[in-house]
Amino acid sequence: MKNFKKYFHKRNNNTINTAADSSDKNEESISSVKITERKQAEAVIRENEERYKSLVETMFEGMWVLDSQAVTTFVNPRMAAMLGYETQEMTGRPFIDFLGENSKANIIESLIKSKKNNKAKNIFTFVRKDGTKAFLHLEIFQSDGNDILSGLTLYATDVTEEIRMEEELRLKDSAIEASMNAIAILDLGYRVIYANESFVKVFGYKNKNDVTGRKAAEFVVIDDSSQLLLAALFENGSVFGEFKGIKPDGTVFDIEQYANLVSKDGKPLAIMISVIDVTARKKDTERIRYLSFHDGLTGLYNRAYFEEELKRLDIPRQLPLSFIVGDLNSLKLLNDSYGHRFGDTMIVRAAKIIKKYCREEDVIARWGGDEFVILLPRADGDVAESIVERIRKACENYTYKKIPLSIALGNAAKVSQDESISTVIRKAEDNMYKRKLLERKSISGSIILSLEATLSEKSFETKEHTERIKKLALRLGKKLNLPENQIGELSLLATLHDIGKVAIPESILAKEGKLNKKEWELIRRHPEIGSNIANSSPQISHIANAILAAHECWDGSGYPKGLQGEDIPMISRIVHIIDTFDVMRSGRPYKKPVRKSIAIEELRACAGRQFDPLLVEEFISMIEEI
Repeated sequence: MKNFKKYFHKRNNNTINTAADSSDKNEESISSVKITERKQAEAVIRENEERYKSLVETMFEGMWVLDSQAVTTFVNPRMAAMLGYETQEMTGRPFIDFLGENSKANIIESLIKSKKNNKAKNIFTFVRKDGTKAFLHLEIFQSDGNDILSGLTLYATDVTEEIRMEEELRLKDSAIEASMNAIAILDLGYRVIYANESFVKVFGYKNKNDVTGRKAAEFVVIDDSSQLLLAALFENGSVFGEFKGIKPDGTVFDIEQYANLVSKDGKPLAIMISVIDVTARKKDTERIRYLSFHDGLTGLYNRAYFEEELKRLDIPRQLPLSFIVGDLNSLKLLNDSYGHRFGDTMIVRAAKIIKKYCREEDVIARWGGDEFVILLPRADGDVAESIVERIRKACENYTYKKIPLSIALGNAAKVSQDESISTVIRKAEDNMYKRKLLERKSISGSIILSLEATLSEKSFETKEHTERIKKLALRLGKKLNLPENQIGELSLLATLHDIGKVAIPESILAKEGKLNKKEWELIRRHPEIGSNIANSSPQISHIANAILAAHECWDGSGYPKGLQGEDIPMISRIVHIIDTFDVMRSGRPYKKPVRKSIAIEELRACAGRQFDPLLVEEFISMIEEI
């Protein structure tokens, strides 16, 4: 029909008139042609004219042809019936005679618009022969003439019932306009004839005028599923479904749409749709679904998902089915030393390495805090072992803030359906724990060395300071005839008594001015942090209590527990005295170094309060001899 309109409006002055004019022209142009050929040509012309005439008279739309003065030259029966006339009653009458008063004012503007754009669509008010109003939707085509009103062909659709229904709904139900839902009314050609403000906003338009008159296909993606829903609408009278909405800039978003067929006396008149933008809800649903199956920190699958996959893959055709179980070494030591964020960084890095060296079909999950498990379908023990080695080597080559990443890995394979899946997993775990025991001491020792280096870099606990304390402590311990095991503990404590300071910000440790209350509270926490670090390492766990008490005072005024007197371990009391003496002698940014004699006087002044008085005298006696 559209192709017909484009062709017809260019030749409307020729094809609707009788064949006489065409015959005259044909006689001039074929004067040299034989009579038989002329008759054949005339027959073809008559046949084409009859075909077009038949099509025009039977078409569903009304057709109205105007001359350059806007006088009616032709209307088809459908057009005349819309206004209650016979075709001959309208022919020869000015177009404006049939217009309602409110449409007379803007019809010229619309015709000018059609002149500029070659095509315009508008709804106008007309007056029927019986005086009642009719609302017609006009599609206006213009011929190739140069005058504004040169040869217009109008195609009309009667939308009277739809317009009246819209007015009734607007008057009777203000809830539609106030509704949070986007509501619109479409004619049976799926063109919007009414939309509330919510509809305008949901679809991203500025006002109702931008929406009215547009086809539904401009708002909704029309695909196979939406076509089926539309078919169901006319069959059932209503339908609900999910669609893809379209905004003016082309953005596609998710909507839920309820459509209801509006009828009168059993005849469908229009379609009312109610739309909800569910884009955010769908994103939330997808996120909830993702989180229900994934670990929030690493993005790997979680334990619940892994167990479901285990059930799915524990079948004969997936054999051999291998398992790899992994556990980070010394994570507690790292958390106690640097905080849980540091530990989380190590976990995330381990997850990335594991994922990198596994196959695409493998299922990788975070099993617990520092545990990982990998399910390898159709992979024997050799395949699993090669993956284990690649993961282990990649971890050995990675350090974060000078701390090595280490993960103990064990694997086992199920090769027969008769084997219990839980037995195979336990075997993989046993192999992992054996490996962990072998690696624990070396990894822990490596981390302790890294902690010492870190402490030296960020504070004034230099290697020289540590060595001086260690040397003086061992000399005093021997002077006091301490047993050999206590001498060893004293040496270790002299080195690590302030190890907890690795978790204190460098800005506080190096601050030259007086510490504020919050900063001082952080400083007072370092003995507890150091004690936790020691308890996390098998090599130094036996001095954890001594580290905790290294800043306690003889009179109970120290921290963190306020111990006093001999409740404070002997080696803690010794290190406290020697550490204070060396700090006075070597100085700090906030305190200048002092002479040996002044440092000795200060120790004596604090004996009985800060320090064990007997140990102070023993130390002074020793230091005066040096």
